[in-house]
Amino acid sequence: MGVREAWTWSRGDGSRIWVAVPDGVGVFRASERSVVLPGTGRGDLDGFLGARSASETSRRSQALARQVARTVTKSR
Repeated sequence: MGVREAWTWSRGDGSRIWVAVPDGVGVFRASERSVVLPGTGRGDLDGFLGARSASETSRRSQALARQVARTVTKSR
């Protein structure tokens, strides 16, 4: 299906980032950093995926979008 990255989250373990292994159909490896959202790590996802209210989710998603935009802009 072309999935490059997957995220999982649980209250006990927090977030996990799973990145597709090149040429490994259906094979993923654990990663500390996102490939799809540059500049994003497990801690960033913990805050976003673990948000407890709609307003917190909104605030964290905006902060995450700004962080990704800064990272992409710096890499140009």
